[in-house]
Amino acid sequence: MTVALSRAELPRIVHAPPTAAELALVVHEFNATAHPVPPTTAIGPFEAQAARTPDAPALVTARGSLTYGELNARANRVARRLISYGAGPGRAVRLALPSVTDTLIGVLAVLKSGGAWVPGPAPAAVTELRELGPENGYLSIDPPRALTPQHAAAVCPRTAAVVPHSALDHRVRWLQSVAPVGPGDRVLFLTAGIEDVAEALRALRHGAAVVTGDAREPARLARTLHQRGVTSCHMDPSLLRGLLPHLATTGEAPPLRQVICTGDVLTREDVRNAARRLPDADLHRLFGHAHGTGAVTHHLCRPDALGPVPLGRPAWNTRAYVLDATLSPCPPGVPGELYVTGPHLITASRGVPASRFAPDPYGPAGSRLYRTGTRALWTDQGELLGVREGEGPFRRV
Repeated sequence: MTVALSRAELPRIVHAPPTAAELALVVHEFNATAHPVPPTTAIGPFEAQAARTPDAPALVTARGSLTYGELNARANRVARRLISYGAGPGRAVRLALPSVTDTLIGVLAVLKSGGAWVPGPAPAAVTELRELGPENGYLSIDPPRALTPQHAAAVCPRTAAVVPHSALDHRVRWLQSVAPVGPGDRVLFLTAGIEDVAEALRALRHGAAVVTGDAREPARLARTLHQRGVTSCHMDPSLLRGLLPHLATTGEAPPLRQVICTGDVLTREDVRNAARRLPDADLHRLFGHAHGTGAVTHHLCRPDALGPVPLGRPAWNTRAYVLDATLSPCPPGVPGELYVTGPHLITASRGVPASRFAPDPYGPAGSRLYRTGTRALWTDQGELLGVREGEGPFRRV
């Protein structure tokens, strides 16, 4: 037996060391996530899609709609205006626009300029994107830019963490592999956060249309889902809980076929309620952490399953380890702390103590692990389950 006593801030865990077969499972087999990803910027695939299908619907709002050609041209004009103000690779552009529509156009424009967008609340003095100046004098064709996948695509205002194009592109490609969208789909867009922008980029790369909505009023959002034919949406579980009762008052269920949840804990009751109100929709759970570009695990929920909703399996090119207080791997069924690493990890951010990072003894030389603070365990099937603090083996949440 081994007794983990070296990390006072973690519960003491007594467990038998993993056998050679168990070690191979939790270190290698469960982390066999390697997947080739081409070196692409986050914005390039949208421009290619706009060139292929310029007349297809791209953006649907309360004020009307834009085709791919119109949306691309509008973003190009704003991008050239931003470039004239000094935007470009290595420069951050803060977006503070109250309109979700203008925010999406602004994000596309910043990425086209080569700059990195900084999400932020809208000041009361700003009312529309057009107040930045007239667009008519700027060309509507794609602006030239010396941009690489390593350049910054976004800067998180709270931590100053820099998100490169490669990480954002990776997130979009992986999510498309587990929850694909395409022509005919309509994808909800609510905020300028990295998760929602990634959702919009996923839609705009694959011929789907983006539908803007307002998360502040669940009843109004329910009407938006119905009236604009939304087929895919991303939201946190608390918004889903607030939204579901309003769907019953709008008549038939909206044409949703996929709901993606990140953020709060997703309960089994949430899954069953969603299945009752949205019988034709798949419910996906994504788990992420505060210092990455999005989800690190994925689970497709089943309403007839028992027990807690799993965190899921690691994403492409992501490695997840459940470690005890000595940073040794826990066998399946034994809880420990979840550490992750991969292209989503942001190691340079303000206010993150060095103690949250550790060398990765199982990865390439120089790679690092991020200590999520989440307690979890591996199932025998290679899925991660969350566990409550202080619980022993096999007691799961």
